[in-house]
Amino acid sequence: MMMMMMKSVFKNKSTASLAMSCHEWNVKRFLTGAKGADGQIKVSYFKSEPSLDDSDPNYSTRFRGLNQIQREKQIAEIQSGLRESYSLGNYQEALKSSKVLEEISLIHFEDSHPVYASSLNNVAVMYKHLGKYEEAIEYYSKALKVYKKVFKSEEHASFGTTLFNCGQVYNCMANDRSGMEAIMAREKSLEYFTKALDIRLKVLELGHPDIEMSKNMVSLAKLSIGQENEEAEKELRSSLDSLIGKVGENHPTTATAANNLAFYLAATKSKNLKGSERERNFSEAMELYKRSCGAREKLHGKNHPDAITVQHNIAELLERMGNTKEAQKVRDSMLESAGITDREIEEAELENDGGGSDEMFGEMVAREMEKLEGERKGIIEKAPIFPKASKFGRPMR
Repeated sequence: MMMMMMKSVFKNKSTASLAMSCHEWNVKRFLTGAKGADGQIKVSYFKSEPSLDDSDPNYSTRFRGLNQIQREKQIAEIQSGLRESYSLGNYQEALKSSKVLEEISLIHFEDSHPVYASSLNNVAVMYKHLGKYEEAIEYYSKALKVYKKVFKSEEHASFGTTLFNCGQVYNCMANDRSGMEAIMAREKSLEYFTKALDIRLKVLELGHPDIEMSKNMVSLAKLSIGQENEEAEKELRSSLDSLIGKVGENHPTTATAANNLAFYLAATKSKNLKGSERERNFSEAMELYKRSCGAREKLHGKNHPDAITVQHNIAELLERMGNTKEAQKVRDSMLESAGITDREIEEAELENDGGGSDEMFGEMVAREMEKLEGERKGIIEKAPIFPKASKFGRPMR
């Protein structure tokens, strides 16, 4: 019931109203085409929709007419705006911008340059966040081919990162599907995470944050197919401790590792436990969730999909602990963060006319916000997966 009702709310809610903290200027700047005394086209930036075809069909032609400095300034501007859109969770706008960046990177750098490969990664990242998994895999595969062509080898950090990102997509795909399709996708995610870890162990210094995150995700992937529970817990704890030492408590990667360990403690480890041992796991999981949520809110704000994911996990764990009132307060806060009003909820209830669903409220909020709102250098994504929720919560991307 809650799932059907909330989907109806989001169906009628605009992207702009959900992206409450999004910047109001746009990441694409257009070229006037006016020439100066030196014969060069001058660049004039102004606010406009970042849709290349709809807004300026001659954009590519005008970009080709710029000199090298002007081109690179244009690329840097779009990269900057793309990072901001991505960090704010405005994935739809970021996808439009990443498509523009892909096209002009190909014009300027051609098809055998790491910047062009990075631009392909950007498009894949946004497709993944919008739930278009096949398109994401297609673009990651293109990026892998370019990196291999550029570096003459698969043993490069960027190649490993792109493999890691493929693992993320397959894990998301597994959680959106069922039966053999889900099983095959989970096995694929483990395959890609393992390959990424192997490369990172070869090309990065021991203890590097990317290595620790790869270990973390390999452990979670093994847990998802029923492998190595005890070893997985050791690896999850070890990677979290290492990340705290390397990048600090409030780094997004550390927040993710904390969330993933909490998920393991609240779900897999506590599944068959009772009494005080189960309560100890729940207590530790709650502390980890709160740390993760605090870091995410500091980084992105309370209404960002990443923060809402952890809020959902906290609500689900509170429910499991028997604290229904507190769980409801957290859910109400999630609604407020998404910008959904009581009237919209009432209208959705009437529209659904008593329809029902067993899917989790928090899962729906996070998923719908991803669809609507949406690497460090070049914004190649390094964060872990954002799978579908279980009744115990969800690991975090």
